[in-house]
Amino acid sequence: MTSGAVPSVRRDWVRDLGNLPVLERLCRFVPAPVVEAILGNRMEEILAPRQQEVIVLFADLRGFTRFVESSAPDEVAHVLSSYHRLMGSTVSAHGGTLERFTGDGTMVFFGDEPLRPDALARAVRVALDLRAGFATHARQWRAQHGRALGLGIGMSQGHATTGIIGFDGRWDYGVIGPVTNLAARLCQLARSGEILLCPRMAAALDVHYGCESLGAMRVKGLPRKVEVFRL
Repeated sequence: MTSGAVPSVRRDWVRDLGNLPVLERLCRFVPAPVVEAILGNRMEEILAPRQQEVIVLFADLRGFTRFVESSAPDEVAHVLSSYHRLMGSTVSAHGGTLERFTGDGTMVFFGDEPLRPDALARAVRVALDLRAGFATHARQWRAQHGRALGLGIGMSQGHATTGIIGFDGRWDYGVIGPVTNLAARLCQLARSGEILLCPRMAAALDVHYGCESLGAMRVKGLPRKVEVFRL
């Protein structure tokens, strides 16, 4: 790459972003609930921490560390970009909030207030669509790069504290609580292609989906074992 290539790419990117409507431009950098509150002069709703029911989804790539260690930077960037686009489009299609990317990991939540009756179905649809969409990407990456990558997903439902976290120099919109921790731990337990659920979600879904109990498991950070279900 020549020294002039990077500024050229960045100018194109900035020009493309500038052609988008203001709301869409802001939502590229800030979660949609925050943007809507700012533009609607409802900042107190976002700034003030509050308890509400949420559904949290964590997703994380399997085999990514080995892939990074043995791949060129442009290969890594290409794979991550494809994964992030899949995640973003899938979450947006079902009305979730993409809280953050952490490299190859992602946190998503559904936190309407009150939680909409269809929130559980939308969250599960995100997980299923991600698994299906990722399988297609994984086959392509294996053919192109000779690397096997997988996706593990963990989901939990419960009450959490939501609102702005941070300090005057940097604020983020976050969801904090045991429900978040459990979803993250279930994601860590999930093998490639697995969607693991908490007991509450499994009980609500079992009529329409096959939820298999994997038994009670010790989950890091929790005092008691948790029964884990696979979707």
